[in-house]
Amino acid sequence: MSKQVVLFNGVYGVTQEGGSPWLPLSILTIGSFLKHHGYDPVLLDPQVHPDWKDRLAALTAQGPVYLGVTCMTGPSIYNVLEAIGIAKGVDPTTPVVWGGYHATLRYSGIVREGLADAVTRGPGEDAALELARIFEHRRSGDAELADELRTVSNIAYGPGGGGRTGLRLTPSKRMPDVNDLPPCDYTLLDPELYYVESERTLPFITSYGCPYACAYCSEPTNSGRRWRGLAPERLVTEIHNLVRDYRPQIIDFMDPNFSSDPRRVVAFAEEMRKRPVKVGFMACMRARDIVMISKRMPIQNLADIGFERVFIGVESGSDRLLTHLDKAATTQDTFDACQALSDAGIQTWTSFMHDLPTETPEENEETLAMAERLIQLEGNLQSHHFYMPFPDTRLFKDEFSHIDLTLLRQEDWAESSTKGSVLWRGRPEFRNRVVDRLEKMRDERPDVFALTDLPERTSCDEPGSQAVLEPSLSRTYQSLIQEDLAG
Repeated sequence: MSKQVVLFNGVYGVTQEGGSPWLPLSILTIGSFLKHHGYDPVLLDPQVHPDWKDRLAALTAQGPVYLGVTCMTGPSIYNVLEAIGIAKGVDPTTPVVWGGYHATLRYSGIVREGLADAVTRGPGEDAALELARIFEHRRSGDAELADELRTVSNIAYGPGGGGRTGLRLTPSKRMPDVNDLPPCDYTLLDPELYYVESERTLPFITSYGCPYACAYCSEPTNSGRRWRGLAPERLVTEIHNLVRDYRPQIIDFMDPNFSSDPRRVVAFAEEMRKRPVKVGFMACMRARDIVMISKRMPIQNLADIGFERVFIGVESGSDRLLTHLDKAATTQDTFDACQALSDAGIQTWTSFMHDLPTETPEENEETLAMAERLIQLEGNLQSHHFYMPFPDTRLFKDEFSHIDLTLLRQEDWAESSTKGSVLWRGRPEFRNRVVDRLEKMRDERPDVFALTDLPERTSCDEPGSQAVLEPSLSRTYQSLIQEDLAG
């Protein structure tokens, strides 16, 4: 019996802000775990495998244990749907497992459409292994399959096309301790395929989950606000191994929030000072976490061990909106964190959201004023986005809970983006005014916007300008649009 498991990352072209391919840790972590337990994972990534369709067809013909697919909500869904179609076209009995952030949010729709035999919800290592052991001797469509799937934790399954009444959920299992997981095996996807001439950047994940409850974010649903991080000693050891084996110039910590435990950041800096290595670091951190870290050690310590850039989700320049979004941070935290990083010579990549639910024009002015204030800091970079209502987030439930999501198929969610979306166009006039301001800022400081495109303009008179969600506009947006039109 084959021990081969095909893992497909659906990333749509080169979508990372910055224009270069990014090594998909989603399938690398699962593949490493399966390999550690005796399976033979084969990883496919459209970014570096232009012939992925032919490869997938050939691999499916060999009868793999299952095809595992993953993607974020957005255009990558198209590739996942095509991959499933290719595999089922070669062999309809090929089991399909869909995991990742989008699957965790929309498992009911995926099951209802009959797109997967099992959908993993949240971190997927244990489920991926348990499913491999089942699919070694069961195929898609086997009558006994449902009885065995019920023993697997953290999954959804059911008869294809059977509707929500056929949906079955298994109990959730505690998030794994990442210290118990094997190191990522980068031989499964050659990092050299992802390096670019200007910079050899290697992504690496040091923790799972996030304890915060940001209302617009999918992470609280994905991880249940739980967090597990590598111990500083193991983290530094793995960094040394990565530098020795793959010679990166930059290691990019891809954690949802590297600073979830400020004490770990301080301990990591201390361990790195004991065991230094020549490599730079990038990470995502929260503004208030950085302020807390600064009370435990000088931020200069981060620069001294190699930190070159920190991404901060600023979102808004309005304290009322930050409270509404459950950011657990203030505008003062934002500026203090960025100022401290800038003073230490660390770049800040700050991200903003516009056209948020309940956001007034005056509050958006506060956000733009914050953006202009941060531009004055040395080393500030910016990206700007429009709010997109992703399902199963607190903000979606607040504003759009009355929407019948059974009307939306996965193809509909593929048209979702924080740059613009046919699912939700928000307030066109509001958004276009934002773009006008951002274009002026970019014209004055193109260096600040070098890593990302601006959001797209929204047509005010295009048919269906509110698109799929238009018939079910929240009361908040209805009132704000009327105020906007009244001028």
